[in-house]
Amino acid sequence: MSKQTLIAVAAGLASAVVFALVLTGAPAAVMVAYFAQLPVLLIGLSLGLGHGLIAAGSALVAVMIAGGGVATAGLYFVVHALPTVGIVRQSLLCKTGEGQRTIWYPPGPLLAGLTGYAAAMFLLAVTFFSGRDGGLMGVLTPVIEAQLNQLVPTMEAAKRENLISLWRAIFPGTVASSWLVMVVINGVLAQHLLVKSGKNLRPTPTYMDLAVAKWLTVAIAIAAVTWLVGGETFSYVGQTLTIVFGFPFVLQGLAVVHTVFKSFSWHGFALLAFYAIFLFTGWLVLLVAILGFVEPWSKIRDRIRPAQLGKEKE
Repeated sequence: MSKQTLIAVAAGLASAVVFALVLTGAPAAVMVAYFAQLPVLLIGLSLGLGHGLIAAGSALVAVMIAGGGVATAGLYFVVHALPTVGIVRQSLLCKTGEGQRTIWYPPGPLLAGLTGYAAAMFLLAVTFFSGRDGGLMGVLTPVIEAQLNQLVPTMEAAKRENLISLWRAIFPGTVASSWLVMVVINGVLAQHLLVKSGKNLRPTPTYMDLAVAKWLTVAIAIAAVTWLVGGETFSYVGQTLTIVFGFPFVLQGLAVVHTVFKSFSWHGFALLAFYAIFLFTGWLVLLVAILGFVEPWSKIRDRIRPAQLGKEKE
């Protein structure tokens, strides 16, 4: 067995250990478990898809043996292994353009694929639990009630019911969006670490050039209409898919914000202040998503960049 193969197996075992932390039931373990993708991404983006598959496969076997059998391994496969291998495969795709210039697979379509994957997993869950009393919402209710009883055991009954209804409505969309956030963080972090160590196989994309796939515009429009005019179940599905499909537009909106702030001499401070508000203010997230949605028509970045280049040449 080669040294690189051993490293890939070790990375897979590390991924399995991080994932297994969620089985402890500790509140912080869920967030830590999201970084189970990082070791596999580090291997795949530095040694190639083959070794990435070895790392993911090793993790899958380790989780199956030590983490509770086929069901737990299936969860790891869906949440971490399959999307991580997909990221590695697509990220390493390239073609030769004019002047023998290497053109790498852009982040926009990759993000769209991950978003579609998250949406598909939600729809599968809705279908799978459709035979249960109350469907997916009925399945989530006791889970949310248990968590709420643990966090706030003395809450008034009326307030408790309102909070349960709210959490039940936004829970799937929140989980899917948080998963997408962590996938993006893992990918960006892995690429950054590999560039720093000089072991990256592809150059880092220019994130400010992020362009959302056109089909997502149609998808979020259909989801929003379904949310507004559908019956109880269809409205629930539409609401969740609107949240999920909205995530790429938030990132595109942030790319626009970074482009705009780059024009400022104090752009570092401006971005720091912006994110201090953004991370804790729901309405600003919505505004950024709208900004990302209208960017293909407004082309704010294309309007600003010529002026920025002019300033740099002066």
